[in-house]
Amino acid sequence: SRSPARPAAAVDAAAGDKKNVLFLISDTGGGHRASAKALVNALDRLYPDKINTEIVDIWTEHAGWPYKNFAPWYAIMAKRTYLWRMLWYYGRFYPTRKLQEIATRFQCSKRFGKCIGDAKPDLVVSVHPLCQDIPMRQLAKLDGGERTTPFVTVVTDLGSAHNTWFDQRTDYTFVPSPALETMAKRCGLEDDKIRRRGLPLREGFWEKEARSKAELRETLGLDPDLPT
Repeated sequence: SRSPARPAAAVDAAAGDKKNVLFLISDTGGGHRASAKALVNALDRLYPDKINTEIVDIWTEHAGWPYKNFAPWYAIMAKRTYLWRMLWYYGRFYPTRKLQEIATRFQCSKRFGKCIGDAKPDLVVSVHPLCQDIPMRQLAKLDGGERTTPFVTVVTDLGSAHNTWFDQRTDYTFVPSPALETMAKRCGLEDDKIRRRGLPLREGFWEKEARSKAELRETLGLDPDLPT
């Protein structure tokens, strides 16, 4: 298997240079941006003043019609479950999925390539199931024909997930649960490219609570004999 990519810029840059990390999302629901923000905050905590980060809703900000309307259309479909279910299976059925991939490549590739090129990333992190295929293809072009810029996916679904999350070309795919680790393997990802690390946590939940459950229940006025 191919070793995880490392950009030439990371090798040649001076030790004090900041690295650029680009997070790709789509605001279809609130979890993708929230997870990306949690990761940005974690990088700031672990590597202060060493990393520049950028979160981009690449579909809304850089796709053309109709794909730039993913976010508002998703909100409509989420309230009409039959439409959401149709879209889910449309993306899982191989022929329709491939036709849609071809259509979006034709319409969005140059736009996405310009977005990524302008960001000059040392690392790209996908936090959405539709931010793998075109970005990795465009990274390969930007890198001279074969992708050398590291690309990882952080899966933000917990119990089950759409198969578009899992792309064998990523350097690593981070999954939150044993169920999704199993699904990643079923989708063809090699064991050494899967990392089970849980879900990204908002900064307010990083520090361990010093008070006991009993003390917290009393503070919150909760019945200590009832499950919470």
